[in-house]
Amino acid sequence: MYYFVPSYYQKTGKWRGNSWVWYANRSMREFDDIVSQIKMFRAAEKEVTLVVSCYIPDLRYYLHRQGLSGIRIYSLFDQIQGVFSYAPGLLMWEDLDWPEDMEWVYTQFLIMGYQDGVHVVNIEFGPESYLLWIDRFEQKEKVCRQIYDDRGFLSSEIIYRDGREVEQIFYNTYGRKTCTYDLVQGTVLVKGRDGLKKYEKMEDLVRECIERYFLEQKKKCGSSGVLVLSASTFHNRLFLEGSGDIVTILSCYSERNTEQTDIYQIKMAIQGEYKKTPALVLVDTKELKEKIVENERFIKIEEISPFDTRLKLGSSQRIRAKKIFLPIQGLNNQREIIKIIAQYMEKNLDAELVIAFSEPGWGRQEKIEEEIKKLLEELDITSFSLETKNSPIVENAQQDEEKVVPARVKVVRYLTEQDVIQHLEDIRLLVDLRDSPELYLQIAAISSGIPQVNLSQTRYVRHLKNGFLLGSIDELFDTLCYYLDGLSNWNQALVHAVEDIRLYTGGSLVKKIETLLRK
Repeated sequence: MYYFVPSYYQKTGKWRGNSWVWYANRSMREFDDIVSQIKMFRAAEKEVTLVVSCYIPDLRYYLHRQGLSGIRIYSLFDQIQGVFSYAPGLLMWEDLDWPEDMEWVYTQFLIMGYQDGVHVVNIEFGPESYLLWIDRFEQKEKVCRQIYDDRGFLSSEIIYRDGREVEQIFYNTYGRKTCTYDLVQGTVLVKGRDGLKKYEKMEDLVRECIERYFLEQKKKCGSSGVLVLSASTFHNRLFLEGSGDIVTILSCYSERNTEQTDIYQIKMAIQGEYKKTPALVLVDTKELKEKIVENERFIKIEEISPFDTRLKLGSSQRIRAKKIFLPIQGLNNQREIIKIIAQYMEKNLDAELVIAFSEPGWGRQEKIEEEIKKLLEELDITSFSLETKNSPIVENAQQDEEKVVPARVKVVRYLTEQDVIQHLEDIRLLVDLRDSPELYLQIAAISSGIPQVNLSQTRYVRHLKNGFLLGSIDELFDTLCYYLDGLSNWNQALVHAVEDIRLYTGGSLVKKIETLLRK
């Protein structure tokens, strides 16, 4: 059995997972090394359990978004709350008991409730429109947040005083209080068979649950399991000291382990500062490996680049259009870059440009479209136009068809990983010329076999293998020709992606990891 421990924590230090209202700007992507590795081990038909050590009541929706539905789960907070087996059910906000005189206002983002003209309730929803939480107000002050489990019951309440969180009360599926967390003092009261038990801090309760769980697993399965621990300052010590003698792999991820405290704790773990030293360390980049390992003779370390198997490999060559994906948020020299791409498009009638941005906000897309339209006019582009809601449909033009200018440029917004997956489905080339190319876009492009063009050295892109590193913007036109004039060079990038993904999905990397653990 492989036990995977993810790092889903908020930075509040209150042992909460990342739950978002549907309209939030999620700058941090959900996909990470642990998601990638779980899929890799499942593809190799290994038994896998996800051990979740933070409070995340919408966990099942998260797993569904990542393609991990049906995975075996052990949740520490389910244990704390006394939720041992509960059939998921759909809970609608209308099913709750509401006063008859409640008046509802439906806004673009949430539902607001009023009594006698006074605002008393906000109802918030998650990305898949499920009930996430309900905020209650008294005299314009928030006094309580009721958080609902995605299995259909009230999971906890956060109590506010003077605008501050002071207490969190956890419930079981019957609505009975099982645990009270003092958010000011940090103490925890848990109701058990022998009455109330007090813990000085939540970390002590989490440690006890970890020790109990792995002791029970050892009795059931012996010492044959492997713990794959995502490196995190929240739980490194807890799991390395509380999981017993189970063989442990420490997984480090460059997007998560960015702070000096992360690197310091990883080094402590490698150097044996805790009760148990990892038998193997996994990293996603050479750069991270160099930061954490000073002497490889004392530690076994393996570099594994993550892949996202939700993307389809190499589907863009089946269509005639050669679509170029250009993220512009934070992009310098936008005018010059779009001008070069436009020059290529004028000579290649099958080329199309998808301009992408990830900023939230109403009206933002229309503003960008107006800027792009103005730029195309300034560049005197006449052979193609910008696609908008009012663009004419060329196929339906009945008269003067030759005068209809095809719309070969469009603007799209991506806020979630699912948006990225959808937009990249038929893209032929990713051109990310920002100073810091977006990590998940790189992973998604590699996972779907799309070559990418960068101006800065990146973690995952290998020059002339799965992408192209420009020396300057002046090389962009020739690079577009290199990948889009025919399929030969494009196919080479696809071959490299296929080889990497075959290692990932075919079980070779899993066998290699198991061999390293046996040495």
